[in-house]
Amino acid sequence: MPHDFSITKDVLANGRTVYQAQLNNSTEPKFTVGYRTLYEQVNFGLFNTEVKAAQEVYDPAIFAPQFDFWAYFIYPTAMAESKGSYWCLNTYDRAKFTFSFMQYAAHVPNGDFVIFFKKLLSLPNGSDYFPKLVLQNGRIFYRNANNTLDQLESDSSTQPLMNYLNPTLNEIENQEQICAARMVH
Repeated sequence: MPHDFSITKDVLANGRTVYQAQLNNSTEPKFTVGYRTLYEQVNFGLFNTEVKAAQEVYDPAIFAPQFDFWAYFIYPTAMAESKGSYWCLNTYDRAKFTFSFMQYAAHVPNGDFVIFFKKLLSLPNGSDYFPKLVLQNGRIFYRNANNTLDQLESDSSTQPLMNYLNPTLNEIENQEQICAARMVH
């Protein structure tokens, strides 16, 4: 069954606007999706580098048995990019959507974000989070109301995928909030 979220925004005492979500029909608590930010005096978006528990932070020692030196090699980058937060989110720059401790960016065809996102969509609960997205022939497609498919990424572009995740950089749209909530959850 598709996951649906209630999203709220509040202005904190420090003046920052926080977007929070809660899974509908669930007893799960609200969680932070991100904070509103203005980038280069033009773009609006969300960012989240929040870390609440040690298990939410990349720890190279956990991955060293499998990846040896490389688990430690990426550690400084992970800490600089996201404080090592697995839930790191950024929707305000030209990539339109980045996620995870290494800030996988949606604007790179066949890049880390696309590979990661395809793996998420292929999980048993992938369609619960993104019910209108399907994988076909190794590509991500959007299923329209009339059941036709629109390809969202190719070897040369991810612009349709970027627009699906975050329609514009002019403001924080509902679609951007929903996609961000789905990823952070």
